[in-house]
Amino acid sequence: MPNSDGRKPQWQVLYEAAAQETDREKLMDLINRVEEAMMLRTKELAHSANHSEERNAMVQASENLLVIKTEKLSYPPIKMK
Repeated sequence: MPNSDGRKPQWQVLYEAAAQETDREKLMDLINRVEEAMMLRTKELAHSANHSEERNAMVQASENLLVIKTEKLSYPPIKMK
């Protein structure tokens, strides 16, 4: 989902890199960077009624990050609702 200037949001670029990363240390760093970028973007969108598609994409990406943490980084499993 490109921004108004046609570029992907930073959180999405980082998320896509994390989804492909195989090096454990790099993956941990990327996940931290994705989560930080998502938090910043959420704050940017807080006062906008638009961007529901991006918000939904961030929710899905967050859930996928939990799976990545569990499967690739051996975090304890988390039950999703």
